[in-house]
Amino acid sequence: PLVAFPEELTADEVDYWLPHVFYGFGDEGRRNVLDIHGSRAADNITSGRDLRLRQGWFASLDRALARAQSAFGAAAEKGAEQVGLTARALAILRRIYGTIRHAMEFGLLMEKACPREGMWQLGGRPEGDPERTRVYNLVRDELDNTLELIGLIEEDGSDRVLVTASTPEDEDTFILGPDLADQLRKKRQIMLAHWRDFDSLYLPPHL
Repeated sequence: PLVAFPEELTADEVDYWLPHVFYGFGDEGRRNVLDIHGSRAADNITSGRDLRLRQGWFASLDRALARAQSAFGAAAEKGAEQVGLTARALAILRRIYGTIRHAMEFGLLMEKACPREGMWQLGGRPEGDPERTRVYNLVRDELDNTLELIGLIEEDGSDRVLVTASTPEDEDTFILGPDLADQLRKKRQIMLAHWRDFDSLYLPPHL
């Protein structure tokens, strides 16, 4: 879940995902979404050309997957069942890449954020901290993205395009559990419960 203070989550809030994450540096897997299998998923980059290149890559990938999904979906409407499954798989893949994109951007933003101490000293910017809006928009996008993924997983036939473990006990670092939709619901529940925590990191707008 994308939350402001992951180290403050309860055992119940992390038990559905943390045991299945391999991480090599202490508690990084709990508090740093950029720690993937002991290595860093992304590096901080400037807000100029480098950031536009990365965002452009994800946008280009999403457009390509969307075009392929549409093409296979059109073919499925003409009676080709197998390509219908391919269209479903592409739809799920788009949502998964969406989560990857959101997690990377979120992790980089959180590395620069610092909890406030005491009251904010309002400065000369009535719009508040511009990254506050960016973070809230990003988290909202991931909430919507996750909801779409849940819907795709629960459609008839999704078990033919998404490989999962046979039982919850068989879930590990390399294979998702059969209760993936329920896990994603819990992820959304946790993110919504901690929605306002970001106000402790960013200066809100003021008059």
